[in-house]
Amino acid sequence: MDFSGFGLEMGGITIFVVFAFLFNIFITILWFVIGWRAMRAHEKMADYIELMIRQQMSEREAQSNVSMDD
Repeated sequence: MDFSGFGLEMGGITIFVVFAFLFNIFITILWFVIGWRAMRAHEKMADYIELMIRQQMSEREAQSNVSMDD
């Protein structure tokens, strides 16, 4: 194919395609890492909230047991 009207020769096109392919692989890996870190952060927050709820429930049970004993 003749891409000389665009100022590109076959070598230039090949280099561009390889660069675009590598760039897309880099961007894909970047978004996988970003997504993985976001998922881990949300899991940590959910675990912390679950721990807080369990602590509150145990405190309420302890308070209700104390008030029933009186």
